[in-house]
Amino acid sequence: MSAKLFFEAMGQVDDRYYMEAASYRADRSRPAVRLLVRAAIAAALLAALTVTAWAVYRAAFQDYFLGPVPTSAPESVSPPSARLSMVGYQGTPEYNALKEWRDWKQAHPSEQYLAPDGGDDNADYEWPDYHPFYGAYYTEQGQALDAILNKYGLEPHHNAAAASAEDIYDALGTAPLLPEGYSGSGYLYDDGTVNLQVYNKAERSSLYLFAAVKGTLTDIYGFSGADYEEWDHTVPSGETVDLVLDSRGVGIALFETAGAYISVELRHDFPGLSPIARDELEALADGVNFAALADRFDGSAHPETAKAVAALREKMADPDRPAAPVETPDPNGDRVMSASDENISDAVLEKLGRYGFSGLPEDFGDTLCGFENEQVYRGETFRYDSVFGLYSDETREYRLEYARFSDRDLTGGEYLDLVRKTVLWSVSGSVTSGKVNGSDALLWDEGDGCSVYWYDAEADLLFIASVSASPNGSGAVTAEEALAAAESVTEIS
Repeated sequence: MSAKLFFEAMGQVDDRYYMEAASYRADRSRPAVRLLVRAAIAAALLAALTVTAWAVYRAAFQDYFLGPVPTSAPESVSPPSARLSMVGYQGTPEYNALKEWRDWKQAHPSEQYLAPDGGDDNADYEWPDYHPFYGAYYTEQGQALDAILNKYGLEPHHNAAAASAEDIYDALGTAPLLPEGYSGSGYLYDDGTVNLQVYNKAERSSLYLFAAVKGTLTDIYGFSGADYEEWDHTVPSGETVDLVLDSRGVGIALFETAGAYISVELRHDFPGLSPIARDELEALADGVNFAALADRFDGSAHPETAKAVAALREKMADPDRPAAPVETPDPNGDRVMSASDENISDAVLEKLGRYGFSGLPEDFGDTLCGFENEQVYRGETFRYDSVFGLYSDETREYRLEYARFSDRDLTGGEYLDLVRKTVLWSVSGSVTSGKVNGSDALLWDEGDGCSVYWYDAEADLLFIASVSASPNGSGAVTAEEALAAAESVTEIS
């Protein structure tokens, strides 16, 4: 389990969609070990069946759910949500492969491939170029991925480029796909799959376009609220799309072409406080160039896309960039500090202090790392300092992160409101209110672990304490256990 600090959510390019191996650098070196851490006939037949099916069947929204929709609870702070396939619906090979791969990964966490001494137990494994797109860094993971690709006759992604929306349109050879007033960036894959995120500052709204090319596997999913309204809508160019308003106040447009599954999501900055209206979603759909999407993703092969992706990667490269610094693993597993930045840790620790869980070994303090952070959120730059620490024993893993804005003052209520609006509004699992040593707190029970968010006024810090079962541990983590850990947080020498 990975507690997600709301500051990080504000700065992510791909905040709406969770991507394993989020880096598009398929040629990257083996990552630091984390403690948190294809028959041609069959393929041709499946492709032919899929092209036929799309013309006679329009999937309902419920067909995209990857699992059961959670039941609403009166004490829930935010509407419950469920994972949503963005790469096909029930019965399609793409959907089946995604679900099977994600279920397999959940049953086989990366931690089990670590050697007893904490090292990589198959450090000599040389993965194919596509394995990093799916988070398959170990032999058994790669074998399972390849078996699923073979089973469903799907192709993996081999390359991708991060680029502006305009560059992606040019590479695809299309007119702009999204309404005027939205700008942003995203990823274009070598097979033509698109993951694009854009923002309209005037409307304070975001659009997320995902076009998953049929016959490929993308390890990506979204979320939807438990309750929703669904209806058909015909856009001015004549295409009929499936529109959905869910219980989080988010609007979704679903459209299938001969060659891809298309989804477009619209949300305001704070959807729970400012939900999308029905007429607003219809107006958005009218502004999306579904005719161009149907034309581009018509099932035809586009070998030129791979060349365009390679050109985009070259364009984005900085020839004057100095050699990469020596890197040391960050126990957070999500960030890497360069050797030249090691002094930052001590400076931040001195500024924010050193905190840990009482009752844990004293060497917990040795895992603390400090970071100076800068994120751009909705066109505004936020600067903050944060500290992260980690401890794991035979049964439990404890994570502690605490942070403070360095360029603005917020009250405890304002911190928790930001947590609600930027992190906890769309998560799976339940979010409830609670108290930590008298301070208001939010408890996120994700199923395999719990995270507690609270603001300590005396220390002027937002704290996030997380408890999850360690790889060899047993027994679910209860809310009471997580709250007890949070209440044990204390300043250490």
